[in-house]
Amino acid sequence: MKLLKFYGEWCGPCKTQNSIIKNLGSRVTIPIEEIDIDEKFDLVKSYKVTSVPTMIIIDENGEVKRHTGVLKEQQFLEFIQNAS
Repeated sequence: MKLLKFYGEWCGPCKTQNSIIKNLGSRVTIPIEEIDIDEKFDLVKSYKVTSVPTMIIIDENGEVKRHTGVLKEQQFLEFIQNAS
């Protein structure tokens, strides 16, 4: 299982989400793959991402869970913990 984090360098809410995730430090145990929507349009298209930040948890069978928008610290922890 891993988290795909779609973002844009120009996106203010994406920068906020990055700071929140960094502040959580070791409490984030899921691997995170950061995807710049301006560089990886093929993934943006295949996951049907229309807004950023968008976070998608995937496993070997595909998409498990998705959220678009900024999650506060506790919300983010709940999002990744309740994915299974």
